[in-house]
Amino acid sequence: AAFLVEATVPALSLAATSVGTELSVGGAVASAVFSLTKIYDIIPFADSGETAQNAEPSLGVNPTDPSQIIASAFGSVSATGVNSPFFLSLDGGATWSDYATLSTLDKTLTWAADGSGFLAATIPGTASSNYDIATYSGTTSSGGFGSAINKFTPQHPDSLDQPWIRTGPSNHVYVAYNNLNLSSTTASVNVSTDGGSSYTPVVIERGTPTFGQD
Repeated sequence: AAFLVEATVPALSLAATSVGTELSVGGAVASAVFSLTKIYDIIPFADSGETAQNAEPSLGVNPTDPSQIIASAFGSVSATGVNSPFFLSLDGGATWSDYATLSTLDKTLTWAADGSGFLAATIPGTASSNYDIATYSGTTSSGGFGSAINKFTPQHPDSLDQPWIRTGPSNHVYVAYNNLNLSSTTASVNVSTDGGSSYTPVVIERGTPTFGQD
């Protein structure tokens, strides 16, 4: 169904429908097409009593089926770290279900390029993890992540920060991050050719920024 929004101010009027807008200024009319953006609350009703900050969300959309979405954000804080919930939608975000909970600090999500499943790269949220990067894989039917398929520990204990995961064709996975083990050239990318089971680290920093700079 079409909708109509009208607003009028001196010498300017705006009319909008679901297929376009007409803007009139001093008698001249210009038209523009716009799309409707829907905003959903991804928290399932059973989890709607949350009181934590719930910051730093991450979202992954299946490139072959946009109705499938995986999402996460910070959850509650406990003695073992931050319990981050993960939610799954199979209907374009209209409804969401609990998928898994991981103890994480930073986390990032992406979908495999062929749509077969999704990946999460996390900084495990426990003191014993020493800020390594863990990679998890999941599918819409697996009902959870299970154990990590890779734990990247180049200099255990580590100081790795802000992972960001993306995928490419032929089972390639890329995880960008700051390797704060290094004195200044911290910008790095892990490259995988086997779906995230193993990685080759590559330092991409070419300058000499201040230590700790993102």
